[in-house]
Amino acid sequence: MPIVSVVIPTRDRAEVLRIAVSSVLAQTFRDLEIVVVDDASRDATAEILRGFCDARLRVLRQPEPRGASVARNLGIRHAGTPYVAFLDDDDEWLPEKLEAQVRLLDHASPEVGLVYTGYLVLERSSGRVTTQMVPSKDGDLSRALMVGNCLGGTSSVLIRRQCLDEVGLFDEDLPSFQDYDLWIRIARRYRIAHVAKPLMKYYLHDHKISTNAEAVMRGAEMMIGKYGDSSSFRWMIARRYVTVAFDLLAAGDVRRGRSALRRAIRLSPVNPRAYYHLVRSFLRRKHLASSLPLSTTARKV
Repeated sequence: MPIVSVVIPTRDRAEVLRIAVSSVLAQTFRDLEIVVVDDASRDATAEILRGFCDARLRVLRQPEPRGASVARNLGIRHAGTPYVAFLDDDDEWLPEKLEAQVRLLDHASPEVGLVYTGYLVLERSSGRVTTQMVPSKDGDLSRALMVGNCLGGTSSVLIRRQCLDEVGLFDEDLPSFQDYDLWIRIARRYRIAHVAKPLMKYYLHDHKISTNAEAVMRGAEMMIGKYGDSSSFRWMIARRYVTVAFDLLAAGDVRRGRSALRRAIRLSPVNPRAYYHLVRSFLRRKHLASSLPLSTTARKV
């Protein structure tokens, strides 16, 4: 039995999936299995996967698309290893990523349930590095996660399987914030450690959930239902609504942009940016789409 199961959900991203799987097979830590969950792809995904001649690769296929959370949970249920890692099909690992995390988790107290790493943010079209995220927070992060997702997305973490058995898997009803929700639940019962190096490549493109305003807002409302008793959490979600409003207003969707700003104000009445941009949407209605910049810090949620 291998030590680590790497779960990769995918749908209709054959070419980037090839890069993701190759980055796992190139890991310096070799005692692993890869569980690719094909969420009913209609492109060349099956052909790409057949091209890998490695016994460590297993493929599960869903007959109908169910979404990334369902796919990840299916992969977890088919994994019998003590550690579980995740890789999004549009991300990529650096070769020493798993080795550094397994070494840390092997020597950590049983109270540590998750290890995360830093990552590089790149533009998919050009390959240009736009920023570098280096983690600094560890230990009891239950309060820190009420202020924001300091861990990042699923591709950066390695988790004890026992931890998932206790806190549960990904919430399949959430249209966004699925990883963030799981991190919060883990942090409330386990301590968290980090490797202070960027060991993963996170690519920006136009087809991420974080660029889907409707999914972000629906997910935000569900997360408020779970964690809205924290004023810090409401303030953080209000900031996300302002970011979504930027994108909507820049795209010319003034009605929904204003609605997002009003929701931000209701969640955090002391948010001056929300008031400013709501007033600005009325004063500069004719030129709003060309004057507001698009958000350049899209994140996976």
